Amino acid sequence: MKIILEGLPREVSDADIRDFLEGYVEVLELEIYASRQGEHSSAWITIVASHAEAHWAVGRLNGRYWRERTVKAYISLFSDNQ
Repeated sequence: MKIILEGLPREVSDADIRDFLEGYVEVLELEIYASRQGEHSSAWITIVASHAEAHWAVGRLNGRYWRERTVKAYISLFSDNQ
């Protein structure tokens, strides 16, 4: 299952995101992408979760204020959703 986080700080690291997600989901893989304008980053994250667990996590993470930014969380449409 893949989730997407948008609106992350530009200088965010793999370890930062893993810490942010601790207690919500187990991370298998993580890719960070910086915006072309250089103002923020996004992350595509492969997680260990059922469809229901992923929706629960996204519901808790979406709109959460973290490091002076409001994070947007989505379940990827291009995922191996079960």
